[in-house]
Amino acid sequence: MIHELSGTSDRLVSTPVDPLTAEQVRTNDHSPLPSFLSPSRTIGSIVRGFKIGVTRWFRQHTDISGVRQRNYYEHIVHDEQSLTRIRQYIADNPLRWANDPENPTVTDKAWQRTPDDPWRI
Repeated sequence: MIHELSGTSDRLVSTPVDPLTAEQVRTNDHSPLPSFLSPSRTIGSIVRGFKIGVTRWFRQHTDISGVRQRNYYEHIVHDEQSLTRIRQYIADNPLRWANDPENPTVTDKAWQRTPDDPWRI
């Protein structure tokens, strides 16, 4: 699936945003101005493009409706200890799926993420 989605962000049509106000750039008649220029190369644009590609693939290849993808969290890794904790969190993540509130088979949604999750560091 990854190979099918590679390059997704390159195919997106984006709307320019004013970097100072974070508002869409508009034409004189106040309609959004589409941009066919080179797409942004920020981590946000790459993640957005990947999520769009995954959603399209999912809708085309499954009968499940209502795909919801959570946001991502950008984080600067400041030191080796932080990197080690994040790596361990990623390695252990599949083991936590059985109790994850987003797992559709979980009936007890009492388990919640906490602010001390390693990826929030």
